[in-house]
Amino acid sequence: MQLRVIFILLAGILLVGCQSGFVDTSRDLPVRVAAPLSTSQFFNFAWVDNQTFVIVDNDSFPQMWFLDTNTQEKTSIHIETTCKRPFVRDLQRLPDQSIGFILSCNNPKTEIFQRINRDTNSSSNAYIEPTIRYLGSFNYSANMKELILLDVQDVYLESSIYHVGINGERKNITPEFLRAYHPDWSSKNNLVAFFGTKPYPGSDDEIKHFSETEKLLDYPWRVYLYNPEDLTIKEIPIDVIGPNGLKWSPDGKTLAFSGAYKRVPGMWLVSNLENPDNLIITRVVDGLGIFDFSPDGKSMAFAYTGLQNKEKQNKLYVVSLPDT
Repeated sequence: MQLRVIFILLAGILLVGCQSGFVDTSRDLPVRVAAPLSTSQFFNFAWVDNQTFVIVDNDSFPQMWFLDTNTQEKTSIHIETTCKRPFVRDLQRLPDQSIGFILSCNNPKTEIFQRINRDTNSSSNAYIEPTIRYLGSFNYSANMKELILLDVQDVYLESSIYHVGINGERKNITPEFLRAYHPDWSSKNNLVAFFGTKPYPGSDDEIKHFSETEKLLDYPWRVYLYNPEDLTIKEIPIDVIGPNGLKWSPDGKTLAFSGAYKRVPGMWLVSNLENPDNLIITRVVDGLGIFDFSPDGKSMAFAYTGLQNKEKQNKLYVVSLPDT
């Protein structure tokens, strides 16, 4: 009788797992606090090396610094700009392992990509965007000679992704999409992952009330992979509501994202991408936030954002990732 009860319980657990469509390890993985964060809600970070991060706080005028998580020592980074009220977005580790970011200015209107010189603790211009008025994100190819640019016309409502070739020619790779966001170019597999939404019944109806805008914002996004060599786009059957970030692991085998999958909020890993019908989807953090892989891909740093986990939003965490 006891064995039968145990069998029924185990079967129930397995059924729940199968029905959920994902594995939840968010309560099992080791998590540590890497550093306290005395920053505003307008901040971001990038993982530089084993113990060093770059942190940016956009509260009034951008403040940026290197943070040594072993000693908690901060080293200020000088942002080279003449803009009176700049804003920093898309802070990231580049294919050559340096750190770069978009510096946006409204007066005069400019969108510039800068890189940080660790020897001088200062930034300088690497690219000035000539046409896009709101550059949502910026990605280099592995050889850092081609670009992927996100052109945002209306945040999370209307946007396009452009591929800029070696000779400067640019191609809209998402003309058939209503919106596309969070592109990330893997230097290992040479694929560009992004979230996108294609037209659906009623999507071209005139918006007459804000509630209709809310419906569009809450409409699921799907993951796509763009191959810049054969110019094809492959659909990955993952629907996400409210995505906030999409990144390749350093080895190019796994995608991570923050958002609600099957209406469950979290930070997630997606592996086995070569077989879209048998994806392995794992929740590694219970809650929404911003994140970055460690350079070796074995850990992920994150900070909570949004309405959940308010009491935890003043810390930078590191979670050890499961084998995928």
